[in-house]
Amino acid sequence: MGARRNPEAFLEQLEFNPDIILADYTLPRFTAPDALSLLQKTGRDIPFIVVTGSISEEAAVFCMKQGAADYLLKDRLSRLGEAVRHALHTQNLRLAQRAAERQLIVLGHAVDTSINAVVMTDIGGVITFINRAVLDLWSLDPDLSVIGTRLRDLLRAPAETERLLAHLTLQRSIKGEPIPPRARDGKWCCSMPQIR
Repeated sequence: MGARRNPEAFLEQLEFNPDIILADYTLPRFTAPDALSLLQKTGRDIPFIVVTGSISEEAAVFCMKQGAADYLLKDRLSRLGEAVRHALHTQNLRLAQRAAERQLIVLGHAVDTSINAVVMTDIGGVITFINRAVLDLWSLDPDLSVIGTRLRDLLRAPAETERLLAHLTLQRSIKGEPIPPRARDGKWCCSMPQIR
């Protein structure tokens, strides 16, 4: 879709959900930067390519910073196919990333509200994630920030904690197995998994 000569016509054309927008940089009443700004206000993610007879480096950088996918000089339109393919590919990557982020949010919520205790640590045993079930299981204060805390510092069974950390260091799965020991209040949480 070429950018139309006024904002109203441009917005009208957006209703057809174009795959890509080609806009002339220097139309007298409605320039490519005007169209790009208007597109962004609509919140639509449509690749936008600026086409111009001549453009200063500053103007090109400005368009790219404002969200243009590319710009082409009219005497080099042989690049158009490549520019369109690249812009559409980049858009597909953005859409896939957003979908993955939405899935992670859903998964994160499911893990956080799971009745199963889930603790993630780095290789040194520093907690990077802990869900609500762990707080209940280990009698931890919900207001206590445990991210960045060493796992061994939360538990009162150092020997068993060391065995667990050694097991995790070997990167063997303990999925589905009970995780140790005594919580801060001294209660036994469950039995230690057998390390094979």
